[in-house]
Amino acid sequence: MVAAVAGLAALAVVLVQSVVGDTAERVESSDARQTAADLAATGLERRWAAETPSTPEDVKRINRAYGARCRQLGVIYSDISLSVRVHEGTLKHPGGGWDVTPACNLV
Repeated sequence: MVAAVAGLAALAVVLVQSVVGDTAERVESSDARQTAADLAATGLERRWAAETPSTPEDVKRINRAYGARCRQLGVIYSDISLSVRVHEGTLKHPGGGWDVTPACNLV
């Protein structure tokens, strides 16, 4: 009887380890990486769009800085073969701000 209980306990441990291993593999999958990349790009876009350029020089400086950060996301997440598309914002006249909102797309 004791041997049977010990055998069942050992089987339960093996099953739990298997389930934990499968879950860990799913978390490390490209789907999780894709989600992380999308969240990073969305956060970057929000910060980029929140900038308020008032001159063409501001637009160039802001687009250059955030465009570089967007391209860095492509390097960070290169293991899932993303294509990076940077869409620079344009200045609204008069008054400043964005006429065309900048975007960082990871496809």
